[in-house]
Amino acid sequence: SGNYFDGVFQAKSKTDEHGYAIAIVTIKDDKITNVELKYFDEKGKKRDFETYEYEPSIKAYKELPKKFVMENTYDVDTVTGATISSIKYIQAVKNALEIAKR
Repeated sequence: SGNYFDGVFQAKSKTDEHGYAIAIVTIKDDKITNVELKYFDEKGKKRDFETYEYEPSIKAYKELPKKFVMENTYDVDTVTGATISSIKYIQAVKNALEIAKR
């Protein structure tokens, strides 16, 4: 029973001129227990948040996984100043949850 299978599910956002995001979502007992995010630029190069300098994007990368887990949904608020990457992360998590549906 429940809405989702237990397991780890990966999906990506739409790709556009800014690139795309990938979400790896872990679900246990119908709850999101972990979310790992990755961002790839328009050339397909993985963004390295250790050296990336745009603070709002770093904040989105660090804070959104916690929001997805805490709120147990993809439907969370975007991070101010990082709307494009926030939307991509949200799309990727939503797509992963679609894959996980029973």
